[in-house]
Amino acid sequence: MVYHFQLLAAKRFSKSYSMQFNLGYTHRNFVNVDDINYVMNIGVASRIKMSKRLALILEGNIPMRFETVDFDSTIPWGFGLEWETGGGHVFQLNFTNATGLAETDYLSYTSTRWGDGQFRLGFTIARQFRL
Repeated sequence: MVYHFQLLAAKRFSKSYSMQFNLGYTHRNFVNVDDINYVMNIGVASRIKMSKRLALILEGNIPMRFETVDFDSTIPWGFGLEWETGGGHVFQLNFTNATGLAETDYLSYTSTRWGDGQFRLGFTIARQFRL
């Protein structure tokens, strides 16, 4: 069992720029003998609109461990492009060095580095339904 709690604060500064700050706590029940059960993190995400339908998205999280652990972790961060269609679809193309999909995975276990060519590509489609 793994638990993740997160406090989010977001603000839209203008029609073309918004930012979100987050503070999180992850607790893992089963870990290796030389590891610790918790990881705290602080992070930021941002969205910069480049046109009416195209935006640049950025995200980064800093995992904080307050005990010495023999694990070579790196800071998971990524960027992406987001574009909207006139029909309500939103497409996202993401590039990241994170090694998991959820915070419980990538905050604790990311060890890949951008400089070594270790990144992942993601693609998301969302649909907005309006009544």
